[in-house]
Amino acid sequence: MLVFNATMGAFYFGYVYSIINTSADKLAAHFQWKGDEKDKIISIITSLTPTAALFGALIAAPIAKIGRRKAMIIADIIGIIGLLVCLYSIYIKSLYTLYIGRVICGLIVGCNSALTPLYIKEISPVTMSGITGTYN
Repeated sequence: MLVFNATMGAFYFGYVYSIINTSADKLAAHFQWKGDEKDKIISIITSLTPTAALFGALIAAPIAKIGRRKAMIIADIIGIIGLLVCLYSIYIKSLYTLYIGRVICGLIVGCNSALTPLYIKEISPVTMSGITGTYN
């Protein structure tokens, strides 16, 4: 159960990456983006997350020194805040707030992608480490 719970970080990874692609048309209609402007803004929003994830993976090592479990809990709380910032940006129709929310989510995706495998390796018994490692 601990491994399954830890792999929710990978679920968050997929969710954050895919949510913009599935809702791009609704976002464009809500913000009233047209033509080339729509494509440019959706591209920026989509690319912010993996770019921030790169830096999130780099800052995960210093954060992991407080403990893998604590670091994952802190990262998940910040990730929820990032998702709420994204939702709030849609409510107030602020593109820059949406950018900030996507960067926060990207940082947490990077942290989760670095912390989750470490945590799984630490909590798994030696006889099951290969099997549990594939869950992520």
